[in-house]
This record gives sequence, structure tokens and C-alpha cells, in this order.
Amino acid sequence: MQLSMCVCLFSVIVTIGQTNVITGQGEDRARLDLKARVIALENALSTLKTELDAKVASLKCDCSSVGSGLGTLTHQTGKRLLVPATPNKEKPAFYSFLSSDELASTKHHTIPFDVVKTNVGNNYHPNSGTFIAPSAGTYAFDWMIQSTWRGVVYTQLMRNSEVLGEVVADSSHEYEFHSATGVVVVQLSEGDEVFIRTHPTDASTGHIISRPGYRSSFSGWRI
Repeated sequence: MQLSMCVCLFSVIVTIGQTNVITGQGEDRARLDLKARVIALENALSTLKTELDAKVASLKCDCSSVGSGLGTLTHQTGKRLLVPATPNKEKPAFYSFLSSDELASTKHHTIPFDVVKTNVGNNYHPNSGTFIAPSAGTYAFDWMIQSTWRGVVYTQLMRNSEVLGEVVADSSHEYEFHSATGVVVVQLSEGDEVFIRTHPTDASTGHIISRPGYRSSFSGWRI
């Protein structure tokens, strides 16, 4: 009985010893694998750093070449190269039309297009029918006039006291509406006033028509 117990105890001790040996070998192998991975990552990072340093050096060289080229061009032309500034304001623009028919027979009369749909910069004034240029530049204007049956309407586009354009909407021989459209591109100075008026000497007759589908309108914008 005692001999059997001794044999069993010896077997347990041997088994524990073998387990410790196997466990120790597994831990050593794991450490070696981890060390190998760390070394591989360090090598990869070193390679990546070398490639990035080379690209940065190449970009610096390219920038230096561009700067040298610009300097040479400036020296040859004797002028500075300037990059155009980006405008920080919207260009003025407006669109307006008459809210209803208006008598056309009054000569030298500014037409107040009183319904404003677009007025970027608020430079068009519907009470007076006048656009005031906020700055010097090139502007485009157009206006469309509808004449009533058996009527004729003479209109002019004005810059201050100067006539820039004229149109005639003539229905004098027809029982139908006729329209006329004018387009003008002009250089304006700051403060110039632009408006539409009836002709100062040629007498218009009837009405300027402005109804849904037949709007008489005035618009303009800076180019």
C-alpha cells in the first residue's frame, strides 16, 4: 500500500515537472515571436521614414526651381507678377418690372419699375426707377416695353443726361400688343444714374402694358 502511494506521488511530481518545462518553452517561443514582430515593425518604419524624407527633399527642390523660374521671368520682363485678388463682394445686379399698366403719353417721364425681384447690393431704387452705380466698371442693361392696342411707346435708356439707347414699341396699326427690347453695355463711373424714360419730344400714345405674361421690365448687372 505504501509502495503504491509512493509510485503515484512520484508520477504526479514528474507530470508537474514536464508541464513546467512545456510552459516555459511556450513562453520563450512567444517572446521570440513578439521580438521578431517588433524588429520587423521598426524596420518598416525606418524604410517609410527614409522614403518620406526623400519626397520632402524632392518637393523642396521643385519649389526652389519654381521660385527661380519666377525670378528669372520677373527679371526678363521687368515687371512684378501679381495674382488677381478674389473679389469679396457680390457684383451688383437687379431685375424689376411694372406692377400694372402705366400711361405712356407723358413726355420726358422716368418710368418707375416698382416691383423688384432681384436687387443685389440694393443699388436699384424702385421709387425713382433709378440704378446708381456703386463703383466704376462695365455694366449691362436691358429693358422691355409692351405697347397697348393701337398705341406706340418711345423709350430711352439714360445715363445721367446722356441717351444710351432707344426702342419703340409700335402697335399703332394693329389691334394687338407689341413689344420692344433694348440691350446696352456701357462703362459707368461711381455714382452714375441709369434709368428708363419716355421720349422728351416724340409723343407716345396709349399705355405701357404690364400684366402677368406681358411684363414691361428693366434689369441690369455689372459684368
